[in-house]
Formats: sequence, C-alpha cells, structure tokens
Amino acid sequence: MKHVEINFNKLKDKKVPVKSWLVLLLSFCAVLIVPILGFFTSITRQIFDPESVNPSRTILGEAGFASFLLSSIISIFAITKGVNTLRQGNKSWAVWTGIFLAVLVLAFWIFMVIGEIANPH
Repeated sequence: MKHVEINFNKLKDKKVPVKSWLVLLLSFCAVLIVPILGFFTSITRQIFDPESVNPSRTILGEAGFASFLLSSIISIFAITKGVNTLRQGNKSWAVWTGIFLAVLVLAFWIFMVIGEIANPH
C-alpha cells in the first residue's frame, strides 16, 4: 500500500488575496440573507402590525420574495466575481468554496421557481 503524505505547510504559507475572501463573504451573505430577512420581517411585523400576525407562519416564510431576490442577486455577483478571480490566476480554497456555496443557493432558488411553475399552490 502506498503511503501519501500531505504537506500542510504549503497551505499555511500561502496567503489568500482579498478578492478570494470577498467571494466567500458574498456567498455566505447569500446563504444567510434568508434567515436574517425572515427574522427581521417577523419581528417588525409584530411591532408595527400585530393584527396581521399569523402564528402558523414560520420565520423563513415571512420574507419570501425579498429573500429570493436579494439572495439570487448576491449569488450571481459572487459567481461572476469568483470566475473573474479564477481567471486572474487565484485558485485558492476560499474562491472555490465561495463559488460552490453561491451555486448551491442559486440552484435552490431556480428549483424553487421551477417547482412553483410546475405545481402552483
């Protein structure tokens, strides 16, 4: 059996540029915008319009279209920024993770829209 040795010192010494962190930050924002907007909407709705509060609705269901729109825009921007960063020669783990998360968020919303068109309720 062949023994494989991983040199972690290469990973420690390599500095990750700011553009890589920007891609990762944008993708985390695209992921977290849905619960943040849902929480904010549910709290402000109880404060400003307590009669319209429906206790059966969840926190994530409160900010539907706004979270879809913002999350999709941020995901598209993160993907384009990530591809531009890859084309400039920066192939760090932060870029790949950011692109992966942004693609997951965008795919979620695309399948959600397809599901709504196919089976409206």
